Amino acid sequence: MPSLSRVAFYGIAHHDSNAAGFDADIRICTPLTSDAQGNIYFGYRATGANPLNIRSGLARVGADGSMSFVSVVSATASAATQVLMNCAPALSDDGGTVYVAMSRQVGVAKKPQERQECGPL
Repeated sequence: MPSLSRVAFYGIAHHDSNAAGFDADIRICTPLTSDAQGNIYFGYRATGANPLNIRSGLARVGADGSMSFVSVVSATASAATQVLMNCAPALSDDGGTVYVAMSRQVGVAKKPQERQECGPL
């Protein structure tokens, strides 16, 4: 039976150095999506009030243990600010593109944006 381990897309050592700081701000907000190679993709929400100043975005945990993430603001050139809740990332047929629904928060209302491709992650 394979052994289990905990991971954090921004690095488990970072998390363990200040678990309370990260746990209070970063939350997975979408279902997990996996590709044919076993890589996992998900959206998360964060205000930046965490030790690494991480903002809402899309993360990838590779089957090989590699991890990467991109903020919504960076992926959309500031056209959006957050990943939509409960909206699973989708993959293109060839697995080369990840699609995720994002929105821009305007006051207390949210204004949906057009589809954004995040490109390689």
